[in-house]
Amino acid sequence: MPLSIIMLTLIRLSEYYPEQLLTTAIKSGECLKCDVPWNKLGSPDIPVKLWDLAAILAALSLINEDYGMWTRACQECGIKPIFKPFWEELPHTNIFQSIAPDMLHQLYQGIIKHLIEWIKEACRLLPNHNICLGCLIHAACAILNFLYLAQYPCHTNQTLALLTEALTRFHDNKSIFVDLSIQTNFNLPKLHFFHHYVHMIKLYGMTDNYNTEYTEHLHIDLAKDAYRATNHKDEYMQMTLWLERCKKMLWHNNFIQWCLAGNPPSQDRLPPDMDYQHSIKMMKHPTIRCVPLDSVVHDYGTTFFTKALACYVIRTNQPGLSSAQLEQEASHVILPFQTVAAFHRVKFHAINAHGHHDSTITVDLVHCQPPRKDKKRQIVPTHFKTVLVNEDGGGTTGVDGYHLPYFTPGILPTHFAYIKWFTPFGQPEANHGLYKISCLVHNGEHLASIIDISDICRSVHLIPKFARIQLF
Repeated sequence: MPLSIIMLTLIRLSEYYPEQLLTTAIKSGECLKCDVPWNKLGSPDIPVKLWDLAAILAALSLINEDYGMWTRACQECGIKPIFKPFWEELPHTNIFQSIAPDMLHQLYQGIIKHLIEWIKEACRLLPNHNICLGCLIHAACAILNFLYLAQYPCHTNQTLALLTEALTRFHDNKSIFVDLSIQTNFNLPKLHFFHHYVHMIKLYGMTDNYNTEYTEHLHIDLAKDAYRATNHKDEYMQMTLWLERCKKMLWHNNFIQWCLAGNPPSQDRLPPDMDYQHSIKMMKHPTIRCVPLDSVVHDYGTTFFTKALACYVIRTNQPGLSSAQLEQEASHVILPFQTVAAFHRVKFHAINAHGHHDSTITVDLVHCQPPRKDKKRQIVPTHFKTVLVNEDGGGTTGVDGYHLPYFTPGILPTHFAYIKWFTPFGQPEANHGLYKISCLVHNGEHLASIIDISDICRSVHLIPKFARIQLF
């Protein structure tokens, strides 16, 4: 069997931690790559020493000599006594080195899931505890920074140093979860595996080379969808034929697109860069085609919708007017319609290295939802998303030139958005580096306006200001 197929098999067998334990013969709760004791996995300072493959192979070879000696030797090496594992005689193979980082199961479905539960519990306890909010934010931001940095399409010594720094910052602030009695310790194998990310990236390259998201997604495309297209009888032949036809349709569609583009010559694939660009993509059809203006005001909470739309029309036609003149002219505008079409979703698609829009990758999503009833006829309250709006020369980083409103549906004919404004950004808070904002109020009313949907840059998240409660 070629070596490439062997390595692919090893990676495929090593997706989930329980399977990895069976593959490597390591005991449950311990690290799959190094001999750090299970009760020290949460320590950031303990030295990391990879498993001694030579000693483990020597212990496994004792099975043909003496059973008692074999079990004791395996125990001393830190593995379970397994009879002739498949990797024992594979040449040039280190089973422990083949366990690569897995963004899907270690981060998204692992530590990120834990972090979300920890944050939820902390938010529940915050009003009754006089604690340092900065530590909680630093810990959460550190894990998120680690997540985003680990997914970079290319790395340098600087980005790898930032990856290590993010992990160190989490360990420096993780005690907040212990202080709140949310977590007793951090001896989690998936969290400890973060210490191996830099070494594995240097050894195997970027994490997208061995991320199991690809195989999981292909399992949907090549197995689940194909099975659903059959009549569930003699499904293998039907699935094969269905997949073959899908591939031919894809090739034919690519050929048609190539012809429509004027038969352009093939271009060399550009390597990925660190500039992650995106563009707005609106849905082809509105979520609700006809929403009466009264329903727009009452259901969506757009109290000043007609006034804001009139101001937008006047501002577009007469941009030099003052605020007082704008309001005076807007009072004479009569809207020639009684319904509008509402969009509840705005997607941001990636722009690839060639500058072409990639509709297969959604990098951000802005959504809103008016009140509705669920399956149990219970009222689900209104939900709106906060966004960054480019007011004047906003760049790719920082908040200069941006303002924060929250978003309500886009409106035809040219895709507008009704927004309610928050106060402008000031100086970041010294402890946690976040900006403090509040609702922008004028004459006792929340200031609102209508903007072009293309002025929206991205979605953002707000953290509420918790009141302090004195306990006696």
